[in-house]
Amino acid sequence: MSDRRTSRYLCLILRHKPEVIGITLDEHGWADVEALIEGVSRTHDLDREILERIVAEDEKGRYSFNEDHTKIRANQGHSVPVDVELEELVPPEVLFHGTGEKYVGSIDRQGLIPKTRLYVHSQTGSYSGYGFAIPTTIMKKVVTDIKEFGTVQRALLGISGTDLHNYIEAQKRK
Repeated sequence: MSDRRTSRYLCLILRHKPEVIGITLDEHGWADVEALIEGVSRTHDLDREILERIVAEDEKGRYSFNEDHTKIRANQGHSVPVDVELEELVPPEVLFHGTGEKYVGSIDRQGLIPKTRLYVHSQTGSYSGYGFAIPTTIMKKVVTDIKEFGTVQRALLGISGTDLHNYIEAQKRK
């Protein structure tokens, strides 16, 4: 069984359903490492070494150990009530939100809507704000272009745009 599959299961347990393996999270989302390993290892390949590797190599920094590695928690994304002791910050003026193509329209129309998650998390440390969605495929291209060229590379189509609303209203008045 892969670390990735085990990591996804850890997310389920540490963010949403600790009761599935018979553990509880404290008020700050911490779980006992030994109890977690015991519960998860019933259905997934997990021991202390694998858990340490998953936490250390997770590209999104999903998990943290306490200082002596006896407790672990998910850093964000909880649907169970926990206080992960985040510093409240003023959000950025513009918040970019990478998302799947199928959610872009909804996010652009309604914004980021609090649902079952307790916080809006961003890598910059800002946890709320106005935003709009950008498909992750476009976001990857934008980041690559900025790194490589210092600006976003755009193709020229040889067309220009206009405000259709004003055009249609003007046509109606004729």
